[in-house]
Amino acid sequence: MPNDFSRFFQLKATTESGENITITETGVSYAIGNQGRITVVGLADLATAGTPLNAAYVEDHDNYYDVILEGDLNAIKALSAVRMPSRNGYSAVYNPGGPGNSADAPGAAPGPFTVPSQDHSIPIGFDLDGARQVTFVETDGAVLRNPWHLRPVGDLLGTAVEDTLTGQTILAYIDPQDRRFFSSFEASPSTATDLPGQRTQLSAIDLIDIREIDAPSDVTVSGSFSRSAADNSVLQWYSVSDDEGTVVDPLSGAILKPGEPGYVEAAGRRADLISDNTLELTNSTIAPFSITLESGAIYEPLIINQTSGERYFAFAAANPDKLGHFTGFGANGWGMEDGYEGGDRDYDDLIVRFSLGV
Repeated sequence: MPNDFSRFFQLKATTESGENITITETGVSYAIGNQGRITVVGLADLATAGTPLNAAYVEDHDNYYDVILEGDLNAIKALSAVRMPSRNGYSAVYNPGGPGNSADAPGAAPGPFTVPSQDHSIPIGFDLDGARQVTFVETDGAVLRNPWHLRPVGDLLGTAVEDTLTGQTILAYIDPQDRRFFSSFEASPSTATDLPGQRTQLSAIDLIDIREIDAPSDVTVSGSFSRSAADNSVLQWYSVSDDEGTVVDPLSGAILKPGEPGYVEAAGRRADLISDNTLELTNSTIAPFSITLESGAIYEPLIINQTSGERYFAFAAANPDKLGHFTGFGANGWGMEDGYEGGDRDYDDLIVRFSLGV
């Protein structure tokens, strides 16, 4: 509650002469040498839903403790640490995950159960000019992200909030799905990213490995993808049996590895078994996508260049030129080159970023 500061916290301040001042009580004015005074007003944003203190004291759905202060600026700057004694007359706090430390508590989740905090101190960092402040709010659900750098995509509607004290400006945007969001940083345009060419260092991409998901669960693969290429390409997925890209031909039952005769056709037949498994978009655009896959398998991408008719895989041995056409861009993100013999090697012809949900 707002007046519980003294149950959990201490603040340490160090004066210009090196004297240490310990702040332990709410509503008491502490002199910090000749630098001024500090008073702890109380704690904020801790209540559970429905706590009848006042209309402003509401649950904010996070695990942060906010200690509210008033006082002289130079005295505030003298603060050096927050201590949580956690014993000897002070109460411990518990990490998120369950109701206290009892497995028998009502509503307790399966273990491991929460544990009490130990005596520790946390150094204080200062951002009194608001330089580190970032605001991002999605009001209509998850908005479209640029798959290259994950910045939200949107057209500027105008200024939503301007803080006359700190100078922070929060802008209103709307994404291509007509979902509104608010941001203190500039959103990404809806045009695809152009990367420099002649990339020589490639990294393996993250395949979609959902073998450990209990069958018959379906897994939703969703995210965003972009195209920056003259040739139109189709993105599909197909299931493989192992990390080497082995496929079982659904027509003949043959077990084939990348590069073996019949592999390309077998992979295409496996892709045809997946519903709504054709994703494409116009040049220089970014779009969302979502596809449902059955658990119990590994899935890798298959790119069909509709101009040349060539198919490209994450395994170089299966490609018509035997070269790598994919490179990883961080977790669950990759780019590909749709041209024979590597094209211009910018690997932005298609860029894909995805996440999984069961």
